[in-house]
Amino acid sequence: MVVPYVYPAHMQTRTVYRKGDVYVRNDCIYIGEALAGLEVGLETVDALHVRAWYRDVDLGTLETVPDVDVSCLAPPVRRQTRRASRPRSVA
Repeated sequence: MVVPYVYPAHMQTRTVYRKGDVYVRNDCIYIGEALAGLEVGLETVDALHVRAWYRDVDLGTLETVPDVDVSCLAPPVRRQTRRASRPRSVA
């Protein structure tokens, strides 16, 4: 029987997919197939890194995409202006 493990409140938890991947901040990161089906804890280190844990075993630091508000990445709205019509020169 597997005893449930409760991760600290400041950690996010993810279940490892069968190919050994987890999704962190919409980024697919390989942790290992040996952990497939198990729950891992993810601790935020900074804007680009999280530390992965399996119970009380430190799996290491993972580099991820930064967690940003995607609305700041939208292209600026351009207003169309009317150009003054120029007289055409006849050759």
